Amino acid sequence: MTDGRGLWDQTKSGLCLALSVVAVLIILLTLIKGLLLVRSDTRIGVVEGAAVIFLICVLAFLTTPRWAKWFFGVCCLMALRGALMVAMGRTLSVPSSEAPRIYFLEVTGLFAFMAFLTCRFANSRATWLDSLCLVGAFVAVVYTFISNSLSGLSLAVLFLGIGYAYRNYQLHSRSRVTPEASSTTR
Repeated sequence: MTDGRGLWDQTKSGLCLALSVVAVLIILLTLIKGLLLVRSDTRIGVVEGAAVIFLICVLAFLTTPRWAKWFFGVCCLMALRGALMVAMGRTLSVPSSEAPRIYFLEVTGLFAFMAFLTCRFANSRATWLDSLCLVGAFVAVVYTFISNSLSGLSLAVLFLGIGYAYRNYQLHSRSRVTPEASSTTR
């Protein structure tokens, strides 16, 4: 099971991967804590929560090229997981409880649509607007999991749709040549 690298390189790669996973978990838990603080009734909790969310958003915006492909993969995984729950009629985490099919059908559809909107990040770099929309979608998806409401997923689709529409508008407007520009090149 060697890939031509030495033991030190493989160990270093494994440690980097392990530290990355731990860092992602810390960031997710910090974001969840910030979202829960914003939902609290105290003024100081709302301010602290907003500050935490802002810091995580800035960090996510600056590191978007590192995680945009993973976001696409998570959207695909969640769509597949939802489709399995709809087909089986049971949740995957607790097979003894029945899954409300219409709810999981809605979740599956939203995640499938988000996967469609983010598939371009699997092989291309995100622009600043794409990064902003991805960060908004990331926060909205995390909010969905702690609030148990589909409004966060709908908001995530809206954010990703804005980035997708703007990118298509840019590609379409660049491909058109105005009559003035074509007459000056002759």
